[in-house]
Amino acid sequence: MPHTRNAKKRLRQNTKKRLLNRATVKAIKTQIKKLKDIVADGNMDQAHVELNVLAQKVDKAAARKIVHSNLAARTVGSGKIRLAKFRQIGSNRPRRRVVGGAGGRNHPARAGCRYV
Repeated sequence: MPHTRNAKKRLRQNTKKRLLNRATVKAIKTQIKKLKDIVADGNMDQAHVELNVLAQKVDKAAARKIVHSNLAARTVGSGKIRLAKFRQIGSNRPRRRVVGGAGGRNHPARAGCRYV
């Protein structure tokens, strides 16, 4: 526990700042999940809107040093790549489903796997 008046004040400030930072990071993660779900559903117009909202949130957090600027660039870039791939392939693409696998791991590089 802090003893001096200044240390007590810093503890209060750090607690408030930590809670705000955690809320900001959680909002970013929620926005990423929302974007992934919308792209999976195939709604391109809504996906563009959600990507813009995500970019705004991440860039603001990076400007305030809550997240690293490289994380912001990576997040927005991966969202744009996700939209571009979806636009190329289209919503009626066949889904590849892996059957079999060693020890329940559905990975194509594992022995005994085959695509269906």
